[in-house]
Amino acid sequence: MIDIWRRPGTERTRTQEIPAAELEARRAGERGFAAMVKQLREDVGYSIVQFVAPLRRAGVGPGEVVAIESGKVRASAEWVRYYADSLKVPFTVLFDVWDREAPGNEDRMTVAEARAAVQRLLKVGVECPCCGRVAKERRQSLTPNMVRFVRWLVQNYRGVPLEIRGWQREHAEYGGDYAKTEHWGLTKREHGRDPLWSPTLKGTKFAKGQIKVHKVAILWRNAVLRWEGDLLDMQQLLREEPEHDKRGAGPPATLPGVDRA
Repeated sequence: MIDIWRRPGTERTRTQEIPAAELEARRAGERGFAAMVKQLREDVGYSIVQFVAPLRRAGVGPGEVVAIESGKVRASAEWVRYYADSLKVPFTVLFDVWDREAPGNEDRMTVAEARAAVQRLLKVGVECPCCGRVAKERRQSLTPNMVRFVRWLVQNYRGVPLEIRGWQREHAEYGGDYAKTEHWGLTKREHGRDPLWSPTLKGTKFAKGQIKVHKVAILWRNAVLRWEGDLLDMQQLLREEPEHDKRGAGPPATLPGVDRA
């Protein structure tokens, strides 16, 4: 069903499809956080014992649940996340009401704390308590076509950034994956309207077989969090492509020191 929800304390609205149980929870939130979490638990048919069973390893006990649902104890931000995980509802549905009831600014989650909470859970994915968007890291592999783009730049670079529209047309089936080579520091897009690119010193060394790079980058917000996979040279990465997909490999390298594919 469709509902327009105005997040408390903001003028922002969003229209989206919301499950009936979640709508009821939001309405319960108007009566306060304690009533909200109790209704959520009862709506899914959990007794208090059933509810805390998956969370015993985190030190959660029935007594704490009773105290929070009765409003005698204020839950911590981490507790709000436990509730959300156990009840399978969006974190922000609970967090908005919890944060609104904070007795003072010192009891509210700061932006720094929210950022730290999100970063701890990037691997599995988590709703941001500030904006409600899902934050999740992603894997990006250095593909053979990306490697060929680096090689092509090194082969053709003469000290002036290269216009790459020809490359884009010839390799249109791969989309814009060539641009992801910037994550490895192998290429650089120059500022300006036209797609002008240059190889970096690292990219030149890679194309000449002088260095190896990690195959996988773990990204969040278009920045590298960490590297995974083995360190591989250009030829090793090119050999990983299936025979039936060796499209657009291009002519053999002509510059001295640049390995042939």
